[in-house]
Amino acid sequence: MFTYYIITFGCQMNFNDSERIARVTESLKFKKATEKLKADLVIINTCAVRQSAEDRVLGIVPEIRKKNPAAKIIITGCSARRPDFQKKIAGRADYFIDILDVPLFLKKMAGSAKGTKKISKNNQTITAKTATFFKLKPRFSSPYSAYIPIMTGCNNFCSYCVVPYARGKEFSRPSKDILQEAKNLVTKGYKEIVLLGQNVNSYNPENYRGEKLKNFPELLKKVSQIPGDFWIRFLTSHPKDMTDELIKAVADSDKITNYIHLPFQAGSDRILRLMQRNYTSKHYLKLIAKIRAAIPQASISTDVIVGFPGEKKKDFEKTARIMEVVGFDMAYISAFSVRPGTPAAKLEDNVSREEKKRRKQFLTEILKKTAYANNRRYIGRKVKVLVEREKKRFSEKEGKQKEIKIYSGKTETYKNTRFKEKSGKKIQTGTFQKVKITKAGIFGLESYEL
Repeated sequence: MFTYYIITFGCQMNFNDSERIARVTESLKFKKATEKLKADLVIINTCAVRQSAEDRVLGIVPEIRKKNPAAKIIITGCSARRPDFQKKIAGRADYFIDILDVPLFLKKMAGSAKGTKKISKNNQTITAKTATFFKLKPRFSSPYSAYIPIMTGCNNFCSYCVVPYARGKEFSRPSKDILQEAKNLVTKGYKEIVLLGQNVNSYNPENYRGEKLKNFPELLKKVSQIPGDFWIRFLTSHPKDMTDELIKAVADSDKITNYIHLPFQAGSDRILRLMQRNYTSKHYLKLIAKIRAAIPQASISTDVIVGFPGEKKKDFEKTARIMEVVGFDMAYISAFSVRPGTPAAKLEDNVSREEKKRRKQFLTEILKKTAYANNRRYIGRKVKVLVEREKKRFSEKEGKQKEIKIYSGKTETYKNTRFKEKSGKKIQTGTFQKVKITKAGIFGLESYEL
């Protein structure tokens, strides 16, 4: 039997794409291999946002080729179409295929285990291909938490970002398809629905005939009206599309989680202009104030880039100031890396690697303080946790070993939480549990009481 293995890098959108590809492979009677070095076919879904993700692919492909020489290797995802990336692994990978064309390619491959390097061109437009791809049912990796992409692509063209080139222009799915997918998941017992998009809050299905919903807040309201006990999350948001209507929709719903991921990238308006972000630091801080006023218990995370070309000490200090003023619960801090084909690639990368590392560490120390302070506010409170994992541990008392179960999951504010079992109480993963927080860490909570 022909076996396959999928390796995924990057964002949640990439993981959902891989879930759809997995469903296609299994419908064609391919069997999932236990590891990449034992598979007949290895599909690598790439990410082009950071150099580190590309470097990992460049390391994995030679390993597979050396230890599993008979395997066919497909490179897909955001790096697949880039000629510069293809040259780096030419002769090692077998195929470079756009993610939208992978289903068709696999169907042709199913007719011949050896496959073919020349497949007939699919004359569908990119929009039609995208719509067809999203009609594929994913093979969800979790039985209780699921991603639903509502849009893909980007029209913002931030100067450092490859997403508009890798994903194309923004494409929004019809609301009826999204709502039906969400209803089906809730009926099956799913407890968490995550609405995805490169700019999820720019959702706009205006091209569909008979479409009744106009924007993302209206879609959120419709999803939250589905009967059942479940959470709704969404990411990633762009500050220019974080409207009062959207903030109110989150505040008014008991199903939409009080967790907002809102990248600010830099605190200097000069750097923001170079990044082509189309907002100012003042505008960003006003948004944060509105969110805090409407949703006082909200947990807020962000993305930050340090060392953008031309970033001076005073620019960086403004970024650090934003970190201190907002007091983020989490921040994904990255050092600028040149992305071929983007406008920023034409700028001089004049901040040294050492200085980028120092600035990244400086922001990390600010984050540790604010995250810990925020987490301490949970001590003594009872919170709802979606249980994700169970581990068994053993403790020794009076010469006897006792088995203890440790559970972990997330609160609605996206806080990692660990807690012990309570004697006589059976707990299953994929269920909501109320726990009383007794201890706070920098990036998580703990409970010893249910």
